[in-house]
Amino acid sequence: MTNLGFFNAIEARETTESYIEKLSIKISNINDFVMNLSGGNQQKVVIAKWLAKECKILLFDEPTRGIDVAAKAQIWSLILEYTINGGAVIVASNEIPELIGNCHRIITLQRGKINRVFDNKNFDEKEISLNISSN
Repeated sequence: MTNLGFFNAIEARETTESYIEKLSIKISNINDFVMNLSGGNQQKVVIAKWLAKECKILLFDEPTRGIDVAAKAQIWSLILEYTINGGAVIVASNEIPELIGNCHRIITLQRGKINRVFDNKNFDEKEISLNISSN
């Protein structure tokens, strides 16, 4: 978004409009304050900022906490699309069914150390829950 150190307002607006459309961010005006948007739309704005920066690895901490089911599905869809395009994602979450449905691997921790690694071939919600509750 810079050209020889200068901010390019036209490019910034085009990028913003592109992500508003791509992520279906519901706004009344492009100049709305993010804090005035719903929780799901706020989450999408944060993700859009990261995607616009073309990060190689994204770290999410409870990416779907407190948002509606439709926004959850859309956020997981974006995460999947990001990984398909070569990005790597690490998700910290207590939403075991969401993790099982969307992750390749689940790692449980105990006292800051890896307790158990589950591959998507052997995901078992009860077993994962037991490893979490033993933490």
